[in-house]
Amino acid sequence: MKNVNASPRADGVKNNGVPFYDRSSCLACVFVAALCLLLAFVCVTIVSKCSFIYAFHDGNDVNWFLTVGHGIADGLVPYKDLFEQKGVLLYMLFALNYAICGTQLHVIYVAEVLCGAAFLYISYKILRLWLTYRGAVAGTVLAAAVYFTCRAFWCGGGEAEEYCLPLIAYGVYVFLKAAASGKGVTYAQSAICGACAACILWVKYSMLAFYAAFAVCVFVEYCLRRKPGGGFACAGAFIGAFAAVGLPWVIYLCVNGAFGDMLRVYIGINLFGYAGDGGLVQKIVGFFGALLEVVLNPFLYLFVIFGVVYALSVAFPSGAEGRRCKIYYIVILVFTFIVQCIVLGDIGYYHLVMAAFMPLGIAGGAYCLPRLCAGVAALFNGRRHKGVKIADRYAAALDSMQARSAAAFARVKSVVGGGIRVRVLAVVFAVMAGLCLIFGNNTLDLLNSRSYYPQFAAAQAIKNSPNPQGSLLSYKIFDRGFYTALDQTPEFYYFAQNLISRESYPELYEGQESYVINGEADFVVTEERYWREEHAEGKPLAKYEYVMSLEYDYIRNNLDPNRLELCLLALGREYGGTGGDIL
Repeated sequence: MKNVNASPRADGVKNNGVPFYDRSSCLACVFVAALCLLLAFVCVTIVSKCSFIYAFHDGNDVNWFLTVGHGIADGLVPYKDLFEQKGVLLYMLFALNYAICGTQLHVIYVAEVLCGAAFLYISYKILRLWLTYRGAVAGTVLAAAVYFTCRAFWCGGGEAEEYCLPLIAYGVYVFLKAAASGKGVTYAQSAICGACAACILWVKYSMLAFYAAFAVCVFVEYCLRRKPGGGFACAGAFIGAFAAVGLPWVIYLCVNGAFGDMLRVYIGINLFGYAGDGGLVQKIVGFFGALLEVVLNPFLYLFVIFGVVYALSVAFPSGAEGRRCKIYYIVILVFTFIVQCIVLGDIGYYHLVMAAFMPLGIAGGAYCLPRLCAGVAALFNGRRHKGVKIADRYAAALDSMQARSAAAFARVKSVVGGGIRVRVLAVVFAVMAGLCLIFGNNTLDLLNSRSYYPQFAAAQAIKNSPNPQGSLLSYKIFDRGFYTALDQTPEFYYFAQNLISRESYPELYEGQESYVINGEADFVVTEERYWREEHAEGKPLAKYEYVMSLEYDYIRNNLDPNRLELCLLALGREYGGTGGDIL
């Protein structure tokens, strides 16, 4: 007699041959969620410097965020006590990280894994609108391979775009689900999108370009369907949730007397503080630099383009509503790209948010790739088929490719079987780990120990000095992690330099110069060239003596090492003003 109580085999298939995730949609979703979490864990661990396998994260942005988070944990208020230009919700995440694990980035690492898993799961939900269950799972793995190995991870990981990506991807899913089904966006979905938009506002508000275009398109569609009341109801749900999620941060800033500083620093300077930088030539260079990032992220944008082709062809229902959905999708995508990736500048990680549009392209790959290959074959087979029209050559090539693809998939299915087996998953995770190691943007830093980084040498020199509690200033350089290595909260409002030019915001430069002219900083970390230029009598660094060189190769994007010639200086009066190596 057959044992009906036999335990499942290791591959998750019972004796009757039905995989456990095929027994209910709930189990299927649980399986995919677990798969997404494991994929994100493997990939983030390898590609992000926030991971526990890296000795130190020497990226600029993460150290800026952690310095402000450290300040919040010590009672300081962003914008009012420390000058930095991201949203308060982002700083609170880093303050939580500091409160729990100090200068280690374990909380940020967990947040990266969860955000990556959420993005992958939403990608699966998008793919499931058009593909079978197993096709959507395979597409999710492909999305992970493209996303985590793209060049947009060029600054080490932990960027604001990573936390906002799943929030934007959810909006893409809501729109595509409504477009594919022919139904409108519901009030509940509008409310969730409003909450997502509020979170983006208080992380990095420039990424609100997506939800601005999304909200307008949803409202216009309701009006064109002669349901303006529904449009206003959706707008009310969106705005209500937006206000409910965003209001606590307004209250926090008002209670601490920093709301005006937030308007000046986070809103005003970000909007207008860069307007005078560079001139026309620099703006042209920045424009083409931003376009170059499209070429440097080829697979990401290949699938974005596939998604556009799929949307314009067969992804949406026919009829007037389907045609409008095509226009809406293009408007939302193009507006997001122009604002996020072109207007803001040529910084690589800005392109991370475009991954939200990638899943539709993966779904459309089966539609686009055979047609693309058939078109190429039709163009180059003219000599073999003289007198045959190119349209007929194209049709014949497409039929042949589709037949061969169907036969190949049938053979694969007969070999693999109906279930997704453990050995198959093991191969998938091994391949993903290999791809991340080879194409990850930060993996060269896996070879570095803490002794490689001058941040820790400088911190040790200060601790061994006659003034181990002395204040530190990053003078005219980015926050490269010296405050983090020293575990010190800055005593200065302008604690580091950023990308704003002197022409746009002279207060930043004048403020830093006043700190050193007045001898307020006990120690200064700066570039060697500033030390050489300013050590003459009357210059800002005249009171400071050379302590040690801090040269190292800052590895960014693996293929883009930058030699940083930094130095640590100490206030001369505390050491007799003798100069030279004074420790």
